[in-house]
Amino acid sequence: MKKKKKKQKGVKFTPGSNPPPPERINRKRATPRPGSFVSGLTLGFMVALAAVVVWDMGWLPIPIAPNLQARTVHDDAGNESEAVASLFLSGPLPADAHVYVDGRAVETLSLEDGVQVPISEDARRVEVRGLNGTWWTTTLPPEFADSDTLKPNLGGDLVVELERHAGGGELFLDGLAVGTAPGTVSDVPPGWHILSVREKDRVQFEDGFVVRPGEVMVVRVPPVAPQGKGRLVVRSRVLEDTGFTEIQGNAVIVDGYLKGETPLNLTLPAGFHSVRIESPAFPSRVEVIYLEAGAARYVDAEFGREQRLQVEVNPPLQIDAQTPLALPVRVEFGERSVLLKKALLHLVRPGQAKSVEVPLVPSGTDPKLWVAALPLELIASFDVLSGYATCTDDRGRTGDSDLFRLRLR
Repeated sequence: MKKKKKKQKGVKFTPGSNPPPPERINRKRATPRPGSFVSGLTLGFMVALAAVVVWDMGWLPIPIAPNLQARTVHDDAGNESEAVASLFLSGPLPADAHVYVDGRAVETLSLEDGVQVPISEDARRVEVRGLNGTWWTTTLPPEFADSDTLKPNLGGDLVVELERHAGGGELFLDGLAVGTAPGTVSDVPPGWHILSVREKDRVQFEDGFVVRPGEVMVVRVPPVAPQGKGRLVVRSRVLEDTGFTEIQGNAVIVDGYLKGETPLNLTLPAGFHSVRIESPAFPSRVEVIYLEAGAARYVDAEFGREQRLQVEVNPPLQIDAQTPLALPVRVEFGERSVLLKKALLHLVRPGQAKSVEVPLVPSGTDPKLWVAALPLELIASFDVLSGYATCTDDRGRTGDSDLFRLRLR
C-alpha cells in the first residue's frame, strides 16, 4: 500500500512580487534488499486487510482521499490532457474560485482543509481565478515534487474609518452584517464588493470597491449630507476576459442634466432621481432611485454583461388636466421588440416615497410601443406630473426609463 504523503506547511506570497518556489518535501528512497519481495508483499497485504477492518468498524472518521493521478485536464477550448501528479492548495477557496494549471482549467477535489489539484509532470504555473480576474498565481520550479503543499494568499482587508461628523453604525458587506464602523473586515475574498454603513433602516454610506489579494484597503466614510439632502455614489465597470474592471470617464446624467463622469459623488435633494450612465461602447444604463434625506445610495453600471431593456417615455410637452391622458412608452432590446412580463408606469407624488403604479398595455399598432392610460381622477390633483417606467421581459431582462416631468394646465 502506498504511504500517505505528509503535507508541508504552505508558503504565503505577496501579489505583484516574484513568488519563491515551493519547498520540496524530503523523500528518502530506501534501497531494496535482495529477498525482501515476498516479505514486503505479505506485509502490504496485512496492512491493507487491517485498514479494511478498521474502516468497516467505523473507527476511521475521515475518508481516505482518492488517488488523483491520471485525471483529465480541460482547457478553455475543450482540449484534454492527462494529469499524472497532484499538488495541495491549503485553506478553503471561495465558491466562485477556479484553479488553472498552465492556463487550463482543472477539476479539483475538495478536502477538509483545502483542495487537491491534478497536474502534469511538466506543469509550471498554477492560478486561482475569479470573476474579477486572477486572484493568485505561482510558478512551479522544474524540481517541483508531487503532492507538495501551497497556501494561496487570497484574502484582503477592509479598514473603515469615519471622517469628522460622519455617522457610524452597523457595517455590511454585500448585504451581510460584518461588524460596526469604524472597524476592520479581515480575509475579504478578492473581487468586487459593496460596503455600507447603516443606522437602523437608513443607509448612512454605501459604495463599491475592488479587494485584491493580500492588500489592505482603507475606506473613509464622509460626513452626513446636509438637512434635506442625500449622497449619491456612481461607479461604472466593464466585464472583460480577465473579469470586471472599473472604468472612468463615463458620462453621468441625473434627471436629464449632465453632472460629471464616473466615478462620481453627488449631494442631491431627497426624492426620486433618474441616473443615466453613458458608455461609448455599450448602450446606456438607467436606474431610478429614491434618495432619503441624510442617507446615501450607490449606483453601479455594469457594462459587458447582458444588456438591459431600453425604456423611453415620450410625454407631450403640456396637457389638459381636465381630460384623461395616454402616455406612450417605447420598449426594445437592441432595436428589437420584446414580450413584456411586467410593465408599469410609476407616478411620483411630491414629498412621498411611494409611487402610484399604472400598468402598461400593448398599443396594438407598434410591437415596441406600450401605453399607460391615466384616468382623470388620478391626474386632476397634480400641477406637475412626474414619473418613470419599469419593464421586465419574458427572459428576465429589466430596464428603467429616465424620470420625466409633465406640466399640467
